[in-house]
Amino acid sequence: KIRIPMALPMVIVGLMIGSIFGLLTAVGAEMVGGSSGLGNRLAYYSSLIQMPQFFACILILATIGISLYVLFFWIGKKWAGWQA
Repeated sequence: KIRIPMALPMVIVGLMIGSIFGLLTAVGAEMVGGSSGLGNRLAYYSSLIQMPQFFACILILATIGISLYVLFFWIGKKWAGWQA
């Protein structure tokens, strides 16, 4: 038998880690072959040594990553508590 309530904490942690790795993969793919997006902007600004714009892209990506982590952390606390 599969017990979903008992597996839910591990599923939430998997989604949390997968979302962060997905963000990193998307940015890396945009840096290599994208024509638009934050990864492309990172490569463009670093090649022109425009550090304020480069740092702004890094700050946006960090905010997105932290937001994803906090979102799944709150979902995990609400729906999949370890003591439940």
